[in-house]
Amino acid sequence: MLFRGDYLTSLGVTKLNYIVCSHYHGDHLGGLDEVIYCLGVVNVDTVFDRGRDKPLPDNTGFSEYETAANATGRRKRIALGQILDLGGGVTMQCVATNGEVINYGTVSNATSSENDLSIGWLLNYESFQYFTGGDLGGDTTYYADNETSLAAQVGDVDAMKINHHGSRYSTNHTFLDSLKPEVAFISVGDNNSYGHPTQTVLNRLVAARCFIYQTQLGAGGTVTSWRAAIANTHIILRTSGTDYTVTYGRTITTYPGDQDSLSAIAIKNVPGAFFLAQNYPNPFNSTTTIAYQLSEKALVRLAVYNVKGQLIETLVSQEQPVGYYNTIWSANKVPTGLYIYRIDAGSYHDVRKCIILK
Repeated sequence: MLFRGDYLTSLGVTKLNYIVCSHYHGDHLGGLDEVIYCLGVVNVDTVFDRGRDKPLPDNTGFSEYETAANATGRRKRIALGQILDLGGGVTMQCVATNGEVINYGTVSNATSSENDLSIGWLLNYESFQYFTGGDLGGDTTYYADNETSLAAQVGDVDAMKINHHGSRYSTNHTFLDSLKPEVAFISVGDNNSYGHPTQTVLNRLVAARCFIYQTQLGAGGTVTSWRAAIANTHIILRTSGTDYTVTYGRTITTYPGDQDSLSAIAIKNVPGAFFLAQNYPNPFNSTTTIAYQLSEKALVRLAVYNVKGQLIETLVSQEQPVGYYNTIWSANKVPTGLYIYRIDAGSYHDVRKCIILK
């Protein structure tokens, strides 16, 4: 297994002009210290982040990042609207940081979470545009709605990294309708405790005819395999400024292209293993989604049991081809309690627990 810095050196990268820390949560800054030390502090020209505006985290991960970034002697606070010249006609502009949006100002209540302070970037290269925004949100339930004010400032893009790992608080309709990405990337880990990516966000992306690339299956919603690819490895985007390619493993897809031909990707997008995901949401009131993947054609039986081992309901009982699946369990008539769901697919067997709260 390669460390973060080792992966870059394996690609022949020995020097970086810029390193950017989107915000100070561990899943976004973790490993940046490894990159800096692996390449050597003299081989990192500039480290950009949101600076030391409060609130600041008080944990080891943040301290390790600050120590490494400061060791370069070239750590800088990014300015809203600042443009980085990457050479060859490629630029990146900071369109959001510290709760502010370019050409808009401060977003209401954008100090309640570190997510609200994320840096948003718009990359431009000839006719190609790409957006990435850390954990910026688009819902005011727990976070600030940065996305609505940001939507018009970003405009139409070719590709984007989905904010906040596809959480229910991201990728709102206004933002997606404005950006209209052809391709979306979701950075997400298997068995994450947050239920990312959510079915709601995936459904919005599919409705927008956007092809989805996920780093892993995650623990939330799923979509049919001809609209998404689960890479289980690094995903690399390369662009000439007009066309661009997305590569993972041995699969290479060129864009723009005939969107109807994307169904052919499913032939290449074969799950590497059988897998049963944690249901989402969990706990739940009346309905929940259970996702699973098959690496071989198999007779599948997915069933729910109570803690005594008594069968409550059989959700799936049929032969299914290779692919990614999800099924909804409607437990309206099932009382509050702990339940177990089990999958049997050929020689593969697995169980998980779920909770109904009414």
